[in-house]
Amino acid sequence: MGSGQNRQLNVPVVYLENHKNVGSYRFVQNQRQNIPKAYLKIEPNYSKIERLETINSAVVHGVVGLKNLGNTCYFNTAIHCISHTQPLVDYFLSKAYKINSSCPTSGNITKAFVSLMEQIWDDENCFAESKDFKQLVQGQKLKPYNKCINPIKLLNLLQKYSKRFALGDQEDCQELLSYLLDLLHQELNRSQPNSKSITKDYTGEYIDPKWAADSWGEHLKINRSIIVDLFQGQLKSTCQCQECGFQSHKFEPFLFLNLPIPKQKVSIYKCLDLFQEPELLSGSCQWKCPKCKINRDFKKQIQLWKLPNQLIIHLKRFEFHHRKQVKLNTVVEFPLELDMAQYCVDQAISCYQLYAVAQHDGSSYGGHYVALCKAQNNNWYMYNDDQVFRIQDVKKMVQNEYAYMLFYQRYDNIYRQTLNKPEAWPHFRLPKISQTTHLMVQTDRKSQDSSPNQLESTPLDNQTGVISQQRSQQDIKFNSIA
Repeated sequence: MGSGQNRQLNVPVVYLENHKNVGSYRFVQNQRQNIPKAYLKIEPNYSKIERLETINSAVVHGVVGLKNLGNTCYFNTAIHCISHTQPLVDYFLSKAYKINSSCPTSGNITKAFVSLMEQIWDDENCFAESKDFKQLVQGQKLKPYNKCINPIKLLNLLQKYSKRFALGDQEDCQELLSYLLDLLHQELNRSQPNSKSITKDYTGEYIDPKWAADSWGEHLKINRSIIVDLFQGQLKSTCQCQECGFQSHKFEPFLFLNLPIPKQKVSIYKCLDLFQEPELLSGSCQWKCPKCKINRDFKKQIQLWKLPNQLIIHLKRFEFHHRKQVKLNTVVEFPLELDMAQYCVDQAISCYQLYAVAQHDGSSYGGHYVALCKAQNNNWYMYNDDQVFRIQDVKKMVQNEYAYMLFYQRYDNIYRQTLNKPEAWPHFRLPKISQTTHLMVQTDRKSQDSSPNQLESTPLDNQTGVISQQRSQQDIKFNSIA
């Protein structure tokens, strides 16, 4: 397995054979090369995870194909994308994890996943890209260079716990990844057995940021793992009665940002706007207003509140139309660098860089998945099951109508989410320069009656309806640790 130390080893040297927008590799010969560190060492009791910097080396780790075991491209694509999530790779290769002894799966998924990561990132599977191949290959007949790994152990376990992922069946890449991350979270959950949390609803026209922090603390009582540290953010859901204007707010965690897409060409920012648009619900979908005490038409709005370190965006290309599932082949324009400043509240760092894309080519009844991922050397690679290609034109290959899941990361330190250190929560890691970037609370009130829960003595941002008084993390106190 690769390590965090630089050393010398014999590795295959390959050169690139160009084919329009991608290039395939041809094997030249084994040469002794300086091998860079494959991962950043993380301690089991980490409080902070730093980013592994870009490696300026001809030798590449982690660029390995996966064998297709019969319509398992959806599984391979999910694994390729998640295996390029560097902090997660660092965590597992460092053996920083501890299995939750109360988990019914006994840590089997984690062990199989770690074993697969070790194979992908093993020194035996790294190679060096040649820059002077013309001299090296003169007079030689070169064979294609392809290395692949059989992921059957992990796939068999996933099938054991969920029959829907049986060999030979075509399944959804996003649903597989969601299931895998959920199992990893359960097996690595640091919370105490039998811990309990309280789901709270908050009322009032104006939003107190303390509500979001309180809700995050309740969530952490029963959910603390590397999956939470890396992938989970927070949403705010608001219901507003159309008769009296009463508002109820709830703050909930999210793992995937599931964005709706229209039928015409659109930007990712328009999809984000659509996600946060208020929805009017009436008829059989009415809501029992706590103030009116009867069912009323209401507006529901979901807004981003806090963003995770690793942001996974799922473009909802599959929908039901007249009881039939159809696929939307809309071109969604998305940048390599995503600015989310206007979509979150006082986030310390809100700029993201794209590092992986899961693509789907086909219809709702069948198709094929491939992964496009950026390696440690900043080069992009296409993973088509066991075949690996170097991407030459990143914009053309990555940003097209096939994009299904987008993987973004912030180049910021990652902090362990615990109950006894709320200063590490995203709610208290605010920008150095205070800005009024709060989200507007949409109101359409017929009555201007004040809510009894409104905090009248607290200063308000007149433009946003969000309480602007800064709160100290000392306001949030919990007795548990981990």
